[in-house]
Amino acid sequence: MGRGKVVVAPEGDRWLVRRRWLDRPLPDLRKRFRQGRDEGLEENVVDGLFSVPDVTEGWASIGLAVAILLIVFVLLPLLGVALELIALIFILFSGLAGKVFFGRPWIVEAVPKDGSGRSVRFPVKGWRRAGQAAVDLSRVIATTGSPEHFQIPDLP
Repeated sequence: MGRGKVVVAPEGDRWLVRRRWLDRPLPDLRKRFRQGRDEGLEENVVDGLFSVPDVTEGWASIGLAVAILLIVFVLLPLLGVALELIALIFILFSGLAGKVFFGRPWIVEAVPKDGSGRSVRFPVKGWRRAGQAAVDLSRVIATTGSPEHFQIPDLP
């Protein structure tokens, strides 16, 4: 179903009918990180960078500086990207296993485009059955205009 299908009811209301992976919206991580940020801690970290003790002059200090730069700008970002990819793959396959093997339902919902807040949601087990329920819900909205009395059909 993709991002959903916009259906126009007989009285002119526009509804977005879609099949969702989760039954709740994704968290706003940007807002969460901004609220948990401690600016005083950041100032202390910057001040601490300039109090690094002097290293003996010569090739040892240059080698140490190059090693630190390589670790900070090459090795740590590569390690971070690798860990994020591993976490993403784990989350993707665990969610897929939950849907396929454990029968977690898909959420078929109809949301009004005007934002009036009278959305309707149905849990439906199975990818095909959820797609068919979304198509049937679109037909009901297009003919009657109200998704409140929609019943999920029994499919084999």
